[in-house]
Amino acid sequence: MELLMSEETKPAYGMVQLNMKNPSDFMERYVQYVMPILSAWNIEMIAGSMTPNTKEGSFEGNWAAVLRFPSMEID
Repeated sequence: MELLMSEETKPAYGMVQLNMKNPSDFMERYVQYVMPILSAWNIEMIAGSMTPNTKEGSFEGNWAAVLRFPSMEID
């Protein structure tokens, strides 16, 4: 199902923070398995970094990403 963004359907954003034991292995598997799932739900990774610039609080992981969801609605 494809959702089009409009005034009625505003995107929602989520931040993910991970602590990976083997970053290169994780990234290879992430692309292979997770990206198709995100694509199927029209979820887009709009930013990702192993060294994010933390403005508040602390960063405990070794990977951070920001995801954009089509809306806050759950189908």
